[in-house]
Amino acid sequence: RWMPTRRRRWQCIALRCRRYGGASLAEPGKAWLLVCALLAKLSLLVWLIAPAAALDWQVGRIATEPWRVLTAALVHLSLLHLAANLSGCAVLALLGWRAALPASAAWAWLLAWPLTQLGLLLRPELIRYGGLS
Repeated sequence: RWMPTRRRRWQCIALRCRRYGGASLAEPGKAWLLVCALLAKLSLLVWLIAPAAALDWQVGRIATEPWRVLTAALVHLSLLHLAANLSGCAVLALLGWRAALPASAAWAWLLAWPLTQLGLLLRPELIRYGGLS
């Protein structure tokens, strides 16, 4: 039996999804909106259930608690900080959607997130950090 290539399979799934009225991530801007919504929801969830000290960037703990590389961006140190970053995330969502950014831009953002956090290792004087900004 002939097996379609990965790209072809993805196109088939996207077409099937569109045919039944669902949104396709292949449509420009959709994946970007999804990433913005995911980061906003995760930030709200972390604010509601997790203490900042357990997830924020603390340079002395990165070697033993590596999850902080990902979670530091989701931690906010005040309600005003959270509100400002959620507002910024909403603006980014709107701009990315209006610019019809391709899914590759959303993937690039998701890849840049932990790499940016790892870049903080170059600044050992930065003892504590939290927030999407």
